[in-house]
Amino acid sequence: AVMVNILGNNKGNNLKGVEKLLKLPGVFLHMYGKKNNGPRRKMGHFTVLADTLDEAISNAMHIKKLIKLLPI
Repeated sequence: AVMVNILGNNKGNNLKGVEKLLKLPGVFLHMYGKKNNGPRRKMGHFTVLADTLDEAISNAMHIKKLIKLLPI
């Protein structure tokens, strides 16, 4: 398993790319419901499960490219 934080960027709390993320096997999204988005503030995280650590890391890196925090 690999966990990756979703960090604030002062641009918004709307997470783009969720549809694609949730269709991937072994991927779980956890948003914390925070209203204030500050730089580098933990807004949520996703967890990736895979058979090997290398596979989980590779999948997590791919997912990081799919998602972005946008203005609501």
